[in-house]
Amino acid sequence: MVGADGVRSRVRGLVAPHAVDRVETPYVALRGIVPAARLGPLDTQPFDTMPSDTQPFDTLPFGEYWGPGRLFGLVPLAGERCYWFATHRSALGPEPLDVDAVVAEAQAVFADAAPIARTTLQSAGSAAGTLATRLWVAPPMRRYVHGRYVVMGDAAHASLPNLGRGACDAILDAVTLGETLNAGGSLLAWQARRLPLTQGARVLAGRVMALALAARGQRARDTALAGVGRLARLAASTHQGPATAR
Repeated sequence: MVGADGVRSRVRGLVAPHAVDRVETPYVALRGIVPAARLGPLDTQPFDTMPSDTQPFDTLPFGEYWGPGRLFGLVPLAGERCYWFATHRSALGPEPLDVDAVVAEAQAVFADAAPIARTTLQSAGSAAGTLATRLWVAPPMRRYVHGRYVVMGDAAHASLPNLGRGACDAILDAVTLGETLNAGGSLLAWQARRLPLTQGARVLAGRVMALALAARGQRARDTALAGVGRLARLAASTHQGPATAR
């Protein structure tokens, strides 16, 4: 029996009785889709006003923003729309969360954040179709296989979303399981292949979230990340080599 039944997995308890329950994190997430026309111009607007003009879609500051106790991201979509997400620490609950209560709390947390974050949250709320969820993860797993039971995807290694690996790793779990079994391999062989990578990613995602929302050491963090970025660009340019004159 293959359990690909998510972070609330029933099969996980058959594989590892100690890991039946999902693990609550201190983070809540808001997610939504907004027309780009609602996001400009990006000046220092208070929350009680709406922008009267628009900003060209290709000039919007897409990307991810880290700050003390908060994280915000903006991603371009087709049709000049934007997918956005915002995360902060919160004691609100229990689930289901009140969307407008989470939005109001987020507006306070992001009150001095980048204009794009404040303007996006200004347009958020239950009437705009915003989603509000507590972030949950899977407990640590020492095995994915027990007898004829096997878990994969979020059932085995649900993590915080900071590495963007959730769906990708679930697909890889399924593909590699099929490859292993079709080649006459065992479930344990598949486990040995997938467990170290996915459990490592689960731990690393949590550390990236903590780093992104760190209240202290932001200058040192940002300096270090900028240095990594410069090294990556240098390595890429070195690998490509000089441009050929025409």
